Amino acid sequence: MKTRAGRPNIDVPTEGSTQDTVAGEDRPRADEASSWETALVRGEVVDRYVILGMLGAGGMGVVYAAYDPDLDRKVALKFLRPGGGTDRKLAQARLRREAQAMAQLANPHVVAVHDVSVHNDRVYVAMEYIEGQTLTRWLAESKRSWQEVLAVFLEVGKGLAAAHAVGLMHRDVKPDNLMLDDQGRARVMDFGLALGTESAQPSAKKDSLITRHLGSQKVAQTDAQTGALQGTPAYMAPERYDAKGVDARTDQFSYCVAFWEALYGERPFAGENVAALYGAVASGKRRAVPSDRAATVPTWLRQTLDRGLSVDPDARWPTIDALLSALSYDPAHRRNRWLWAGGGLTVVGLVGLSAQQWVTARSQRCSGAQAQLAGVWDQPRREEVRAAVLGIEASYAEAAWRRTASTLDAYASAWTAMHTETCEATTVRGEQSSNAMDLRMACLRGAKMELSAATGVLGSADAAVVQNAHKVVEGLRPLSQCEDVAALEAESEPPRPEEAEAVEAVRDQLMEARAERKAGRYDVAETKVEAATQRLADDAVEYGPVRTEATLEAGLVHRMQGRYEASEAALRQALRSAARWDQREAMRDAATELLFVVGYLQRRFDEGLLYRELAAGLAEGTPAAEAGVLNNVANVHQAKGEYDEAATLHRRALAIRKKALGAEHPMVANSLSNLAVVYQAKGEYDEAARLHLLALDLREKALGAEHPEVAASLNNLANVHQVRGRYDEAETLHRRALAVRENALGAEHPKVATSLSNLAVLHQAKGEYDETVRLYGRALAIWKTSLGPEHPKMAAALSNLANVHYAKDEFDQAAALHERVLAIREKLLGAEHPDVGQSLYHLGAVHHSEGNFEEAAALYERALVIREKALGAEHPYVADTLLALADVALEQHRPTDAVVKAERAVQIREASTLPPTYVARARFLLARALAATGDLHGRAVVLAQQARDVYRDAGESSADLLEVQKWLDAHE
Repeated sequence: MKTRAGRPNIDVPTEGSTQDTVAGEDRPRADEASSWETALVRGEVVDRYVILGMLGAGGMGVVYAAYDPDLDRKVALKFLRPGGGTDRKLAQARLRREAQAMAQLANPHVVAVHDVSVHNDRVYVAMEYIEGQTLTRWLAESKRSWQEVLAVFLEVGKGLAAAHAVGLMHRDVKPDNLMLDDQGRARVMDFGLALGTESAQPSAKKDSLITRHLGSQKVAQTDAQTGALQGTPAYMAPERYDAKGVDARTDQFSYCVAFWEALYGERPFAGENVAALYGAVASGKRRAVPSDRAATVPTWLRQTLDRGLSVDPDARWPTIDALLSALSYDPAHRRNRWLWAGGGLTVVGLVGLSAQQWVTARSQRCSGAQAQLAGVWDQPRREEVRAAVLGIEASYAEAAWRRTASTLDAYASAWTAMHTETCEATTVRGEQSSNAMDLRMACLRGAKMELSAATGVLGSADAAVVQNAHKVVEGLRPLSQCEDVAALEAESEPPRPEEAEAVEAVRDQLMEARAERKAGRYDVAETKVEAATQRLADDAVEYGPVRTEATLEAGLVHRMQGRYEASEAALRQALRSAARWDQREAMRDAATELLFVVGYLQRRFDEGLLYRELAAGLAEGTPAAEAGVLNNVANVHQAKGEYDEAATLHRRALAIRKKALGAEHPMVANSLSNLAVVYQAKGEYDEAARLHLLALDLREKALGAEHPEVAASLNNLANVHQVRGRYDEAETLHRRALAVRENALGAEHPKVATSLSNLAVLHQAKGEYDETVRLYGRALAIWKTSLGPEHPKMAAALSNLANVHYAKDEFDQAAALHERVLAIREKLLGAEHPDVGQSLYHLGAVHHSEGNFEEAAALYERALVIREKALGAEHPYVADTLLALADVALEQHRPTDAVVKAERAVQIREASTLPPTYVARARFLLARALAATGDLHGRAVVLAQQARDVYRDAGESSADLLEVQKWLDAHE
């Protein structure tokens, strides 16, 4: 009878490589709290949230601190306030609108919304919990300098600008709706009156809301009305009183009122009742500036706010961004080299023009920035992209469009502002040289072309592009690069004039290739890289930097295509060229990629880690790049089995991404997922599941519940349940991931095959081999068509299918498949790759089970050499191979050799984080080997008893436990 070897390892594809007082409401007075309908008490549960206590009460809502046990975080729950004559349905709709409005915003100066739901017929919003205070309280604590106030309101303005960029207005900007968190960062909140600008149309009613409703009421009594007059009268623009058309400039007026009040200690318009206040606002009649503060606030700042307080909206600043630009510019710091001579001011060369006219004329030269984005990101291109993204009719398309449009609007606005500022800094203010302006303008031109390439790809979006839209737009060149003149001056010299046109054309092609790569259209990206490279050859371009850029992009595309050797060759060439031309950013990117391609994908760990210090040094000071290096280094350590080091590095990357990108950015989800995979490998399944759940929640909120990246988190969470033996939970999650992928990607997509393969692994673990074979068959058919017959995924699935035949004692079929996999892996990965060692190990197990011990031993020995070299002498796979060799040695009656190998395997497994049953299996084999040498009543029986106890403690009545007990019955 043939002897069965221990079941070999199975290739399981694992996808992985991601607070404050709320809403400006202070703690309520006792009389306020008592007026609330059915006040919630500490410990009460609302859906999944546990109430911790009341935080405050306002005109529309009451707010509680609560704990979210699912995500292990403190939140704030805002409930609709009932009663008061307010129409409940209207108020509920308004609160839902608040949640929807704020959920669209991902900005560090806007309080984040996590969830919206209904409890006991009361709508509530789950929001970020922030430790801090309202601006009202901050101003009351002490007298603030104008510089302190300006710094706060610049941040407030950024929050409002983010809202306006996605088509939302706040409509109730006031100090009580502004906060400073415990880090001193200003936050805008309480979008309870937010309304999309498309809906902000004039009322059909002509009579004044003031005279009809609130004319005689005190201003303090009408704070945050929810009836006909929505908002806070003391901060409202005149068009709000008369129900005229409103837009983002209406928020600007309220912002300037609050700003003025913070500077001067009182609001600019007086009025004991609403009618009197309205009269002052409508006529533009302001209070006199308080004498005790007049001299402390600079004139330019007051004049800037004066424009924002204009009665006519057209006379105000055109956008909040324009206002912020004006507020960011202190004339005291100007260096007007053309306006001084001796002890007095003269104007040189101004024939017939005043200084102000001269400045105005020069400023007009810098007014065309917006026009330069025509066809790049203007209204027609915006509509084109919107139609393309929504046109795929996927459930996640709407969320993808909102996120994409918001990011592109903000980027275009920032580009326009920086282009104007760059021009004015030289031509108007004389603050920078013409050379500095030229460098910055060249940088901005590059950014514009990158933006054009991105919107071009999005305008022709298919399903793959929409799935990756966030990567396309969030990977745009940081505009901060165009402010660093010293860095721009340090870059390589420009091309020769005769090569400039060709270089510019090639760079445009490479930007298009980059956008296509980020969108997931790798074949299109490769075609564009090849076209760019051909243009370099055809025009005999010798300019080195652009050759670096082409080679680097080729390396990145090859990596995404799974062509690792070609990727490595291109990246090495790019690194060498970048060093030659002192292209620090290209050097950083090439080194970071080589670290991953060599160290992780090709499992040449030590060689890959040689790039670590170079990549880290070049990434320093750029958070996204720093996190990328840490992530790649962590992946290498994880592959080496150095899980603690990997976890530490992933946590550092996670912290950087949270700080730089915000806690709900998709890249944060990537870090959470990677960290979870490490804990899963360590056997710490509770922590792995918790982190996967966090990543899942983040991806659902950021990308939509039906986005393919959500399926990746579902898949990962299923794998955790699977290794814990929770097969029903795992199957539910795997099938949900499969449904998401089939719906989003189509039935023949490679990631659908991944879900099918993972389901097959699950049924394989359950011993349901017919279903396993069926699922592998579907997966293999998809991969063969989409990826080709020799792709690494094909090899993994074929290896798993071979193991099914092995489990069914169909050794001939198993051997044939493992030999096929071995050939694919040796061809793709080289003879010393760990995956080749895996195939040798599996093939050895087949021969072992057939009784071909010499062939099995030879295959195991080859596998051992590869694994020790590639993975290290203490890796768990090394222990697997040693145990297999020890078992063969016992079959060949070489017990001393078996003892040596089993002893070492036990030491490795005892020092690892593997489950106790793995250690028990190694101890029992060592017990058998020791008994075969005659050491029966020494360690042998003790080791066997230890193994039995472990199996019993694990609650298993498995074949392993029965085998150990049978052996002990015969030898004790």
